[in-house]
Amino acid sequence: MIIFESVTWKNFLSTGNYPTTVQLNKGRTTLIVGDNGAGKSTILDALTFALFGKPFRRITKPRLINSVNEKDSVVEVVFKKGKNRYRVVRGQKPGIFEIYKNDVLVNQESKSKDDQAYLEKNILGMNLKSFTQVVILGSSSFIPFMQLSASDRRDVVEDLLDIKVFSQMNEKMKARNSRLRRDLEDNTVDQKLAKEKIRIQEDYVDGLEKKSLSNIESHRSEIGTTKEAIEKNNVEIANLKVLEQKTRREADKILKNAPDEARINNLHARLSQKLSSEKTTHDFFCENDNCPTCNQDIDHNFKIEKIKKSEEKISELEDAVSKLDDEKTVIREAKREAQKTVETADEYEKLLVEKEKLVESNARYIEKMEELIVQIENQSSEISDQREKLQTLRDELSVINTNREEILERATILSSLNDLLKDSGIKTKIIRHYLPTMNRLINKYLSDMDFFVNFTIDENFNEVIKSRHRDEFNYDNFSEGEKFRIDVALLLTWREIAKQKNSASTNLLILDEVFDGSLDNSGADDFMKLLQSLGGKSNVFVISHRTDTIVDKFSNVLKFEKKNNFSQIAKD
Repeated sequence: MIIFESVTWKNFLSTGNYPTTVQLNKGRTTLIVGDNGAGKSTILDALTFALFGKPFRRITKPRLINSVNEKDSVVEVVFKKGKNRYRVVRGQKPGIFEIYKNDVLVNQESKSKDDQAYLEKNILGMNLKSFTQVVILGSSSFIPFMQLSASDRRDVVEDLLDIKVFSQMNEKMKARNSRLRRDLEDNTVDQKLAKEKIRIQEDYVDGLEKKSLSNIESHRSEIGTTKEAIEKNNVEIANLKVLEQKTRREADKILKNAPDEARINNLHARLSQKLSSEKTTHDFFCENDNCPTCNQDIDHNFKIEKIKKSEEKISELEDAVSKLDDEKTVIREAKREAQKTVETADEYEKLLVEKEKLVESNARYIEKMEELIVQIENQSSEISDQREKLQTLRDELSVINTNREEILERATILSSLNDLLKDSGIKTKIIRHYLPTMNRLINKYLSDMDFFVNFTIDENFNEVIKSRHRDEFNYDNFSEGEKFRIDVALLLTWREIAKQKNSASTNLLILDEVFDGSLDNSGADDFMKLLQSLGGKSNVFVISHRTDTIVDKFSNVLKFEKKNNFSQIAKD
C-alpha cells in the first residue's frame, strides 16, 4: 500500500516562491476551501505533475510555471511503500526529475522516459489513468470509468488487479514470437539452400563417377578403333608403296625403251641442214644458165646432171628426215605415257604420305587417350574429396533440421504461452474471478448512497444496469447526480480491489467539487456517511465551494487564499 505523506510546491501555477506544503496523511477527512482562483485545485495538478509529469487539468506544461517569477517551479511528493520511503522531485526552469529512495538518489544515468517507466511500474504500480480512477474524483478534466474506452477500462482494471505484468509478458512474448518467425524464415532459407547445395554436389559426384567409368570405357573403345584404323592404314601404306615403286619402274622402262631423243634431234638437225643446202643447189642450177661469179655459161648437160643428182639427194634426205620425224613422234608419245605413269606414281606417293601422317596422328591420339585414362584413374582421390564435401553438406543440413525442430518446439511452447497471456487467456480468468466481488462492491456502495439499481459489468467491462422492475438502462440514461453515484461506487470499488490486491492501494482520496453541483443535500449526507465508513488508513480530501452545511463534517479544513496575487494556505 502506498501512503502519501506530503506534497510541496513553489512557483507552481499561482503559487509564489514560498513553498506550500499539504500533509496528506494527517486527519481522515480534510475539506479544502477558498474563493475561485485561490488555488484549491492546485494540489491535483501538483500531485499528477510530480508523479507523472502531466497536470490533472487541461493546462500546458509551460503554463504550470508561475507567470510572475517564471522560474524555479518545483513540486515534491513524499510517500511510503512498504518499508521504503520515496521522494519524487520534478521541476521546470531548470528541468528537474529526481527519485529518492530512503534519501538516496536513484540512478540518474538513464533517460527521463526510462525513469518515468521505472517510477510507474516498479514503485507506484499504476499509470496516470489508473491513478485518477483510484485517487481522484473530480469535475475538471476527470474522465469517469464509465466514459473510458473499453481498452482504457481494461488497462485500469489490469493495474488494479496487478495483472498488467501479463500484458507486458505478452508484449515480450510477441517480440519473441516475431524473432522466432524471423529465425524460422531464416532457417527455411538455410534449409532450402542446404538442400540445393546437396543436390548440386550429389549430381557433381554422380557425374564424376559416371564420367570416370564411361570415359575410361569410351577412351579404351576409341583406342581400339584407332588401332584398327592404324592397322588398316598400314596395309594400305604397304600396298601404296608397292604401287608407287612399280609405277615409277614402269615410267623408267618406257623412257628407257624410247629412241635416243638427243641423237635423233642431232641427226635430224644435220639432215635438215643438208636438205636445205641441197635444195639451194637444186634451185641454183634450175634457175641459172650462167655462173654469177665468172659470167661463164653453164654446160647444159652438166646442168641437167647436177639437177638430177640434186633431186635424188633431196629425195633421199627427205625420206631420212621423215623417218626421224616419225621417231620423234614415238619419243613424244613415250614421254607422255611416262609422264602419266609418273603422275600416277606421285598420286600414290601423296596418298602414302597422307596415310603415314594419319597413322602418326592416330598413334599420338592413342597416347593421349592412354594418358587420359591414367588421369581419370588418378581422379579417385578427387571423387573421395567431393564425397567428403557432400557428407559435410549433409551434416550441415542435419544441424539446420535440428535447429528447425528446436524452433518449432519453442514456437509450440510460445503459442501455448501466448494463448495464456492474451486478453482472453489467464487475465480474463483472473478478471472473472474478481467480477463477482467487483459487482457486489459496486452495488453495496450504490445502496449506501440510496441508489437502488442492479449494476453489473462483464469481463469486457460493458455495463448492464437494471432497475427494481428489471428494466435495463445504461450509464448515459441517468441524471448527473445518479452518474456521480455510479462514479463514486466504481472509484471506491477500485480502491477496495486495489487494497485487497495490495497493487494500487493508497491512503489518498481527493474529491474535487463533488458537492458543488451533482449532489443535493440528501445525496451529500449519504456521501459523507459513505466517506466516514472508509477504513482508518484512508485520508480523504474534498475540494469544495460549499462550507455552510458540510464544514462541520470534516476533521480538518484547509483554506486557500490569494495574497499579493500569490496563492497560499491561510493561517488560523
